[in-house]
Amino acid sequence: MDDLEFVKRCASSDKLAWGEFVERYSRLIYNYIYSVFKIKGIDLSQQDSVNDLFQSLLLSLIKDNFKKLKSFKGKNGCTLASWLRQVTINFTLDYLCALRKNVSIDE
Repeated sequence: MDDLEFVKRCASSDKLAWGEFVERYSRLIYNYIYSVFKIKGIDLSQQDSVNDLFQSLLLSLIKDNFKKLKSFKGKNGCTLASWLRQVTINFTLDYLCALRKNVSIDE
């Protein structure tokens, strides 16, 4: 089954497909969150932040009837893994920017 068909199965609320998605791509998502944290000099011992961010990313993919996940089109040879990598990096950078905006002046 190709990536586009797999995404369609996940987006149709196929629980087995979604379970396979999480199993297949969790490590990739975690690794890219960690990579961005490391590049940005964020303390990697903050496991709770990584777990929270991971969960938030998965929720963002399924929010509004899988709207974000359905935006994957697989054009120009883009694989689901490469698309998820970019989504994860952008999501993590957005999170870090939001954190920076919330830091008090005293800090």
